[in-house]
Amino acid sequence: MKLERIERRGGVFSLSWDMGVHVRVERIRTERNGDFRGQVTFYDGDVLIHQTMMNLSVGKARTEAAKVLATRNNKRQWPGIIEEMCFTVIQRLLRGSPVEEIRAEDDVPPEQHLVEPFLPLKQPSLLYGRGGSCKSYLGLLLAVCVELPWTDNPFGWGVPKKVTNTLILDWETDKNTVHRRLKRLLRGMGLPAGLHLPYRHCHAPLVDEIEAVERILMEKKIEFVIVDSAGKACGGDLIDAGAVNAFYSAISQMGVTCLIIHHLAKDEFTKRKTPFGSAYFENNARSQWHIEREQGDETDFALSLSHTKVNDSAKHQAIGLRVRFENTPGNEATAFELCDLKETEFADRLPLRQQIEALLLERGLLSAPDIANQVGKPANMVRAILSRNKGLFTKVDQRWGVLSGRA
Repeated sequence: MKLERIERRGGVFSLSWDMGVHVRVERIRTERNGDFRGQVTFYDGDVLIHQTMMNLSVGKARTEAAKVLATRNNKRQWPGIIEEMCFTVIQRLLRGSPVEEIRAEDDVPPEQHLVEPFLPLKQPSLLYGRGGSCKSYLGLLLAVCVELPWTDNPFGWGVPKKVTNTLILDWETDKNTVHRRLKRLLRGMGLPAGLHLPYRHCHAPLVDEIEAVERILMEKKIEFVIVDSAGKACGGDLIDAGAVNAFYSAISQMGVTCLIIHHLAKDEFTKRKTPFGSAYFENNARSQWHIEREQGDETDFALSLSHTKVNDSAKHQAIGLRVRFENTPGNEATAFELCDLKETEFADRLPLRQQIEALLLERGLLSAPDIANQVGKPANMVRAILSRNKGLFTKVDQRWGVLSGRA
């Protein structure tokens, strides 16, 4: 028999031979003497025929497993299959990650996103904000974008052209809550109802669930995971760097694009809006977005999305979304659309360059002192912004305006 396929997701191995034999090895532990012990599950076609905790390093254990399997189907070459399985898994474990060479003269692809601009491909991204700020809804919207895939979405977000399987890992609510939200969202956005999203409610911290999760990733070919939310998924003390780093190690082990939903810290001294807990929540995320909700109306409000961290490129400008809830019984719906933050309560939080641009587009030519007075900033700060952005602003006599074609 010939070994046709080997797949690994973290600590879970899947091996397939011709003639329909399939073996899964998981829950692998290293004994004190250096032996490897793991749970091995044997399938003949689609039928599970044997499962055992097995010492992969010991010949006697292999012989005993082959004898049991021969009683289930004596036409398979079980000794050879088991020998090849043990050798392959042990070699992969001992080898670890390969050493690769980076050659400066070679071409390198640009940074890629699963959803542009939110999700760097196969990296962890963090979305954080206060409770009730639609964090989970936004995560669900991103899942819809990649599952359809919604290439002509009204937000202009770049998404893959092929279906990307998504898994929701939920520590916060339950399946029915997510199901209701999904139905509302599809109805509100005018999308087809026939969308299937893998969902798993979780109880233990991710580091304790990781092997079960990895098996799901392998079986369902998952490439995008939503973790909702980091507090319970991390477990332990969120101020503890060790607990947070262990959580991110589990995220990395999955090897997929991941959106981590988290809550906002209460920093009464600096008023800086940061994720709750250890600084390693920020440090380990490759991209980070802060979401805020407009106050007032409960069924029609704006969201502000601020890009607060990115590793390998410039931060994206703030994004405005308007959310509308329709609560008529039998026709419940939730709709998202782009909105201009200059027309919301978040206008004064926009970068100063954007505030100046909006002011000049509305009022026409103004002097630097007049601009400073309108935006409530020192004149020297305003002059610096104007001077640094000659591709956007132009000076006419002693007044400033927006270059033609930028309006």
